[in-house]
Amino acid sequence: MADNLVQPAYIRSTRPTEDKAAISLWLYAAGLVVTLVGVSTVSYGFGDPSFTVLTVGLSVIGYIFSIMTRKLNLRIQAVQAPAFILLALALVALVSSSNFTSLIIPDAASKDKLLMLQTLIVWVAVLQSYTLTTDSTVLFACVPCMTSLSLMSVRDTDPLIQQAFLVFISAATFLMVHDNYLQTLRSRRLCRITGSKDFFLGQMGLAVGCLIGSLALANVVQVPIQALGTTLFGNVAAPDGNRTGLLSSLMPGLQVTEHHHIALATGPTANSDVPVMQVNTSYQGTLYWQGATYTVFTGRSFINPDTSSNLLRQIPSSDQGLGYGYAQVPLSVFRMVPQILDLPDKQMKDSTVIRQQISVTGGSFSTLYGADKIERIQGTFSTLAGNSSGTIFTNDNMIKGTTYTVFSRVACQDPAKLRQAPYAPGDFPQPVTEMCLQTSVNDVNDSRLQQLANSITKGLTNEYDKASAIRQYISSHCDYNLNAPAAPHGVNVVDYFMFNSHQGYCDLFAAAMVILCRYAGVPARLASGFLEGDPGSNGVWVVRASQKHLWAEVFFPHYGWINFDATGGSKDITKHTTAPGTNTSFLHWIQSNGPVPVAAVILVCGILCYVLKVEILDKLRSGERRKRGQTTPSSSQIIASYFAVVTALEKHGIRRPPSLTSTEFAAQVATKLTWTDDAYSEALFSLTAAFERAAYGAHEADTAELQSARNNSTMLVKVLTAQDSRRVLNTRSFAWS
Repeated sequence: MADNLVQPAYIRSTRPTEDKAAISLWLYAAGLVVTLVGVSTVSYGFGDPSFTVLTVGLSVIGYIFSIMTRKLNLRIQAVQAPAFILLALALVALVSSSNFTSLIIPDAASKDKLLMLQTLIVWVAVLQSYTLTTDSTVLFACVPCMTSLSLMSVRDTDPLIQQAFLVFISAATFLMVHDNYLQTLRSRRLCRITGSKDFFLGQMGLAVGCLIGSLALANVVQVPIQALGTTLFGNVAAPDGNRTGLLSSLMPGLQVTEHHHIALATGPTANSDVPVMQVNTSYQGTLYWQGATYTVFTGRSFINPDTSSNLLRQIPSSDQGLGYGYAQVPLSVFRMVPQILDLPDKQMKDSTVIRQQISVTGGSFSTLYGADKIERIQGTFSTLAGNSSGTIFTNDNMIKGTTYTVFSRVACQDPAKLRQAPYAPGDFPQPVTEMCLQTSVNDVNDSRLQQLANSITKGLTNEYDKASAIRQYISSHCDYNLNAPAAPHGVNVVDYFMFNSHQGYCDLFAAAMVILCRYAGVPARLASGFLEGDPGSNGVWVVRASQKHLWAEVFFPHYGWINFDATGGSKDITKHTTAPGTNTSFLHWIQSNGPVPVAAVILVCGILCYVLKVEILDKLRSGERRKRGQTTPSSSQIIASYFAVVTALEKHGIRRPPSLTSTEFAAQVATKLTWTDDAYSEALFSLTAAFERAAYGAHEADTAELQSARNNSTMLVKVLTAQDSRRVLNTRSFAWS
């Protein structure tokens, strides 16, 4: 009996409440992906790299901490006191530092209620990563991250957010399905254990399926989430503009850049007053800070067919550089690559060269902005590149505090001189004629737009008056509305804007200006960038995210490109409408986007109905049956009794290998473990036989067999869970044959 008092290694190393092998690294990995997607996406939106690194790093450490506490058999209560002490010391250290506020709460969030809410949710997700004491608690990582992504989609519909949402949906679905699989696996249901290879392939296939399904789901939930966000927080999301070309460069921290493609009439958008840059210039006229131009109209977008780029030529600089701390950072000067659509400098009559000093105050810029025709740029850049659309970009993102100087040539603004500009087909350079008078879509012109342009410009004999008349007509006949619904699928958005909806924001005003000018024989192109901004002190202009803008540029021989903005002077009806426009706009949006959203809605509704049936109706019916005395079938009760004994054995470290049948398992247990009473071995064999008949037989067990199985199970469980169970079991050694 003395030997029986020695507790075997397999018992000493096993937790009595939860087996260490129950830790699923796959589950924790999926949970980490969910958390990182939610935390990094929102943190990136703040434009503060240090905050992103801090929250992402703490989240990774949190998951490692949670896994280690389970591996070391530590309870969360055991580390709570030290953790609170360390947290208190850290807070004291941070409070005593001037960087406390900016470290915990980014500057952008302190001025924006929605960003502040997102900050709180991010910290909830980070702290939650330290409390994952069981596999099932990992599922709750989805809650704060789904909330943060939803709020982020309210603010911005940039493709980056949509991609993050797809990754989140895939990882979260994998997380839930894998947890359900593990629950089933641990129950040893009918002793069928899936091979690891089949399991891995099945889970990977499931993740791919989830990713494909989430494509449709993301498009379906986008409109109602944005509408809800606008209702709760007002128009705080993205500034006026377009989702592909504008919204990707809006909020602080999101990549401020220009694309080769500008989609038009994509539905409701919103504004944010977060400052993104400051411009210091002594020029007294009206300016736009241009980032790109577009020439080809497709009916629903403007594009640049040439996507190539070239490095800008670097020229010697006479300036010594900028001082940062104790180091002197040298300045570089880059000359802009000549553009095929621009006039040479010497041919631009009465033009003026102006200097602008631009400072980034929010966001992460990869595009450089400047007024009109940029000639050269001075800054601490190693290289710069430019393309045919006039976009200048750097591979090194410019964050808050980055400053550079732009020298631009501004075209003549005098209406009297512009009216005297030559106006005949032969006066326009061939590239301008070929690229900036295009009106047809799929080789078909719009007769209604042609007639409208002719009627607006009838009797006018010069470019300036024609462009001015078109601008006046658009601003007086169309309303500015950030909540304007998306144009129906398959229509020419300019035609729809001018003859049907009569409402939109800057993208449609600018596109209509360009196309109507072209129909009137006036070369025009679309420009993207920022409005001048709000005037500050000493010639400084504060440019905000809400001032991201599109406008038209008209070409004048001997003068160059002149800005024409049809948005100015239009009536703003945004405050008097609700997104997405009308009570039936969601149905209209579904119908106008083809069969995919309709199929997705049907699929989602079917899934919801199935979940309601399984989780609510079936359970209610099951409860009613129990109330009426309808008991669980006897075979199921015998199976449950058997698994109760299997679970009790597992707590002693004795698990059934997949290679053994239930009878072989019982024989091994009876052989390897010497019970102090033979009745225990007999009870185990009897219960195992009853289990096999119940699991694989065709008939339900009778009352006597059920009662016998219950009695055997109760006796074995009582013995195995007793405090002196090691005295009952002679467990000198245990190894499978």
